[in-house]
Amino acid sequence: MVYKNPSADDYVPMLNCLASGADLTQESEFERCAGVANLDFAAIKSCHDDNDLAWQLQVTNSELTPIDHTFTPWAVLNGDLVSFR
Repeated sequence: MVYKNPSADDYVPMLNCLASGADLTQESEFERCAGVANLDFAAIKSCHDDNDLAWQLQVTNSELTPIDHTFTPWAVLNGDLVSFR
């Protein structure tokens, strides 16, 4: 999804919808939240269902994550690691 919609203005509304009590066991909820955010659910589903791409994304993000970041979510603020635990 981020590759197709790299701007937070594009994907954050969908994340907010999902975080606001959507039943994450139901694909229809993901489709509904994509609609709320005016995103193409078919493109998101196609990306999600691509096992090769999923592996590629895992490897790439693993390589980009600094070794001291052992938890999520995390952020770097003024050069310091911030935990949201």
